Amino acid sequence: MMLQNLPIGVYYPGQSFLHHLRGRTKLVLLFWCAIWLYIAETRTWHFAPYIVGIILLAATISASGIVPRVLWLRMRFLLLLSLLGSLTLPFATVVPKDDQALSILGPWPVSYSIALNGLLAILGVSLVVVASQFLRLSAVQAFWRRPWVRRLRFLAWVLLLGSFVGIWLLTGSAGTQMLALGPVFVTRLGVWYVFEVEGLLLLYAFSLLIMLTTSPVILVESVTSLMAPLRLVRFPVDDFALMLLIALRFIPTLLEEIEQLSKAQQARGASLADGTLAERFQGFIMLVIPLMRGIFQRANDLSTALEARGYAVDGKPTMLHETGLRGMDYVTLVVVLALTISSLLL
Repeated sequence: MMLQNLPIGVYYPGQSFLHHLRGRTKLVLLFWCAIWLYIAETRTWHFAPYIVGIILLAATISASGIVPRVLWLRMRFLLLLSLLGSLTLPFATVVPKDDQALSILGPWPVSYSIALNGLLAILGVSLVVVASQFLRLSAVQAFWRRPWVRRLRFLAWVLLLGSFVGIWLLTGSAGTQMLALGPVFVTRLGVWYVFEVEGLLLLYAFSLLIMLTTSPVILVESVTSLMAPLRLVRFPVDDFALMLLIALRFIPTLLEEIEQLSKAQQARGASLADGTLAERFQGFIMLVIPLMRGIFQRANDLSTALEARGYAVDGKPTMLHETGLRGMDYVTLVVVLALTISSLLL
């Protein structure tokens, strides 16, 4: 299920090396990795930190006991967006003063008539594809219900709008004139921006592995321990920890409830993926209203249960899992710090 591929609140029990590390150790290392990657991004064309980051990510996946496919299912959408966004980063039509061109592509002379005919062909095909979605023929509706065909809808709309805009811009031009495409410059900073995107993906992958190998209770205890000095300025650390724990524990429950409501609506003939826009909106409302009612009911039951048990946050809490750091925690901290700092100095 798609909802099961969400990383927040999902914990995979295990006995791996990463599972046995203290939660504080993992959170401190994640915070340091954010600082480390930020410093690496400020040093243009310094690739050592990213090479070390990929090696650390591979070692972390191996030490977590998590199947790489699990990580892939939770990162594939972000990877796709990053790939699509990175395709245009190295290119620019004008080279900034503080940058330099690594390569020049074009210009490519193209006839206005050829470009216009090509856009008309794309417009016609995309218009037929978009219009077929609204036909009431059973064969056409069955074709559009296929999972791999649904993904073509967004592409068809993009091609339709893009070709329409292109035709509007080219209309009125003489057929004998030439359209100059380019030149396009591959800039030094543009190529470096691609590696900055890689740094964000590395940081997300590290945080995802921590979520998958750390239970919500341990994670909250770790946050409470790290935020303990804020008690000196009267920050409600324990109230914040309780709020975080409840949120993390209830996210999987809410996702399961969403899935059950979706199946119930589909059994009644409603669907968020098929039908007209009005039918999809109606199905969405039929899903949101009972979901919100269930959320408020659960919140009310939880508050009543806390009051009945006399819950209070007075006094110093006792940690069940986050006891003193062990040797493996200190070794991990030293090794990661040594590798990351040395990568910045190389």
